[in-house]
Amino acid sequence: MKPVLDTAKHSWGAESDTKKAAFIAKMVEQKIIPKYSGCGNFMDFYHYLTNEKAFNTSGNYYRYLNTFGAITQEMGVIAGKKIVETGGASPISTFLARENDCYSTDSDLRIGIDVETSFADIVISLEVAEHIKDQPENNFNDIVLFNGSGIRCFANETHRIIKPGGSLLLTTPNCCSYRAIQNAINHEAPYIFRQHVREYNKSELVDVFKKFNVKNHLTQFNFFMLGNQSLDFDKLFNEQNWSIEDRGDDHFFHFQKQ
Repeated sequence: MKPVLDTAKHSWGAESDTKKAAFIAKMVEQKIIPKYSGCGNFMDFYHYLTNEKAFNTSGNYYRYLNTFGAITQEMGVIAGKKIVETGGASPISTFLARENDCYSTDSDLRIGIDVETSFADIVISLEVAEHIKDQPENNFNDIVLFNGSGIRCFANETHRIIKPGGSLLLTTPNCCSYRAIQNAINHEAPYIFRQHVREYNKSELVDVFKKFNVKNHLTQFNFFMLGNQSLDFDKLFNEQNWSIEDRGDDHFFHFQKQ
């Protein structure tokens, strides 16, 4: 575990092309700001991220704003807390480090988390679960099957390091999203991003993190269909009497430890 440092010492992805950046900025103005501008300190984070010139044209710009908006809508202003982010520090952690003690992990998350028991008020895990492989194999079934040993260890470890009453804020791609269905229709792999180890549905994640209470869950369009494309799917699904719930491409969970 290491302290979260100043934002200037972090890199969060390649810059997007000019046309894409302009589209994302437009979507932020039309969809994100009206939804979250009155929530907690969202606008402070918006200005913080927008003024970070090396990042504000990144493809992740919309996702981080949308995710932080969901966090502020759920929890309000976060201050005076011990926060651990799994993996490297995101701009959300570097922003929260202004008023909180923030740390990021260095360990192999399949095996354990390098944080003491009941240390954190909040654990943040953004687009991490889908990357966690199984633990090193012990038998032939471990070699030929995905058994979820790594993600279940990760869930147990996050529960261990959070204080009673504390929160796990987790995002990960949704395998039941419109995007995944669209890929399957186009004879492509039904993943949001094919290189991921595993993308999960809601019930799988609730089962994996079953030591926690689910305080809130929603899905968001954070990677694709940022405009109005999802409305075409809503219409089609309604005509077929199929559920349109939880069809965004990214899960947002607020888990709470009893």
